[in-house]
Amino acid sequence: MSNKDLATNEHLRERGYLVRLEHPEVGQRTHVGIPWTLGGKPCRIASPGPVRGADTDAVLSKLLGYSAEKNDQLRKAGAELNIGTVRIHSRIRLDLVPER
Repeated sequence: MSNKDLATNEHLRERGYLVRLEHPEVGQRTHVGIPWTLGGKPCRIASPGPVRGADTDAVLSKLLGYSAEKNDQLRKAGAELNIGTVRIHSRIRLDLVPER
């Protein structure tokens, strides 16, 4: 099967394997879902991947314990993080050690 065949397969769509999600940068797209259930309960993809830098504040404050002021400093210096990909766009050196 080609990718187009998979994306238009009615059986996969009915089983919930293919889901349409709205992404803030690229619009609505078909995504591959989760092909199994756990305990008879369906598993679902809740949202598309985050846009670049969407998780920066959560990573810096909740995971690393940085203050709001420190977060602002790092953002102004170019820090951008995404939890799902653990990608750091860095024009600065960022020590991943929580403040005490």
